Amino acid sequence: MVEKGKSIKNKTQLVTISNDCFLFSRGFLLESINQPFPLWELSKNPAKEVFIEKDGKALSELGRKGKQRILYIQKMKSIFINKKGRSHNLDYDFPKKLYLEFINKKKKEDVEDIKDFCIFPSLGEMEKLFDEYKQAGIEGVPEFAKAFNEEVPEEFKKEEEVQKEIIRKINLKFIWKKRKELKNFVDDYLNNRISYHKILWLNKQMESVSLALMDPNNFLWKQIKAGEEWESIKDDRRIEEVIGMKNINNMFLIEANRVYGHFAYCCLELFLDILDEKKIFCCKNCGQYNYIANHSDRKYCNQKENAKCYKNRKAKYSRNYRKKKTCG
Repeated sequence: MVEKGKSIKNKTQLVTISNDCFLFSRGFLLESINQPFPLWELSKNPAKEVFIEKDGKALSELGRKGKQRILYIQKMKSIFINKKGRSHNLDYDFPKKLYLEFINKKKKEDVEDIKDFCIFPSLGEMEKLFDEYKQAGIEGVPEFAKAFNEEVPEEFKKEEEVQKEIIRKINLKFIWKKRKELKNFVDDYLNNRISYHKILWLNKQMESVSLALMDPNNFLWKQIKAGEEWESIKDDRRIEEVIGMKNINNMFLIEANRVYGHFAYCCLELFLDILDEKKIFCCKNCGQYNYIANHSDRKYCNQKENAKCYKNRKAKYSRNYRKKKTCG
């Protein structure tokens, strides 16, 4: 069952990159991204991190007790989200409308409250980001080390942390700029200022969204449904299922979304809300954006949406009422 009010009705695979590394466009990383899809969808650990080396090779932990060290320029995760918004990120449930939560942030530092929020920049945006990294003193694409069953030298770790801090600030600034773009589009939509040519901006963001065929009875969806106990789910798959050799004629396939980055996920939600003519509004008191589940024309937050705003308005109403009563 789809969570009431949720924009995205399909099961969704969200591919993410790290803000601690240089941000690359989806096109630039395409070959690297395609490599780990079987690992994510067929393995027992679909939340496994994948590290991209300088030559584009994608590697993950071998799962053995032997020592392993990977030098990477970017790392990726795959988050599978079911119709209720549950995923393998057990400490974070996706909201009904991520794009409203995103544009409601008041400071760029608040964006980090949304776990691992990321954007795959366009090629032009990537080039501008590379200029900013260079101006900040980082020459060339930095490599970072991930070690398994061994320790990375302390001096190497210290140098990494300095670079990551610089990179993260630049990336956060970029994300905040994209938040402004999305907010401006939402404002124009709410105030009937969207002419047809402005739709081109949203269409451009949708290039980071594609369709995929998935098996809803796959082991990973059982894990997600089980929630916090997913690791204890009995793996009773046959070998042909584990290696992806089960014939598609013997399974029920559905249409699913594949989305590259949280920003594209936000834009997909907005895209679907516009198609469905879903109602959203901006509170006249505090400026928070909210979704209207029914057909009412509310102008203010209710207590559930923003308790502080609701309390302030009630207090103001009471003061005005007492003032009128005294004057009367």
